[in-house]
Amino acid sequence: MNLTNYKFKAPEKASQIAMLLRKKLKGKKVTNIYQHKQDRIIVIEFNDFNLITEFFSHGNFVLTDSDFNILFTFRKEVWKDRELKKGSKYKYPNNLDLKLIENYSPVSKEDYQKQGSINKALDDYYSSLKKQNKKLTKLLNRLKYQQETLKEYEAKAKENNKIGDWIYEKYSQIELLFKTKDNQLQKLGVERKGKKLVLKINLN
Repeated sequence: MNLTNYKFKAPEKASQIAMLLRKKLKGKKVTNIYQHKQDRIIVIEFNDFNLITEFFSHGNFVLTDSDFNILFTFRKEVWKDRELKKGSKYKYPNNLDLKLIENYSPVSKEDYQKQGSINKALDDYYSSLKKQNKKLTKLLNRLKYQQETLKEYEAKAKENNKIGDWIYEKYSQIELLFKTKDNQLQKLGVERKGKKLVLKINLN
């Protein structure tokens, strides 16, 4: 989470979630922002509300009153030790107060020293990332599947062509097999199954 100096184009129509947050928080004063211990949770306190953002699993944000009673949650989730749903009391995850071992950042020390602050470096980094086009991603995944399927068909076609060439080359001999008695067929490595003759061939 970082402050940004970039402007992002707002959608023409606000989502229901945005409308709900706007209704509850418009005009409210932010009184405090803090990270919960060493967890990936940021709490934004308002006069009468708390907006809690969780940066793990699929991500989530929860709106509570000042007593942490849940008024709204982006995702309804249930675990054995806590649940996120309207009407429940918000509980932090039980992470046994694990200590932070490694502090990860997508920008290097040289990057944020050059920019003047880590916030500015992060702002430039994340703002430069192109928004994923879901429709394009879906089409690319479909194309990848089609390309893999095409390779399978091409391999099968190549194998069938080799079989066809072999049959064409041996056609006169194969035709004679249908006139050969069963006891002689076995000696030639041919098995009769009803009206079919099964012949194992090696094309390598």
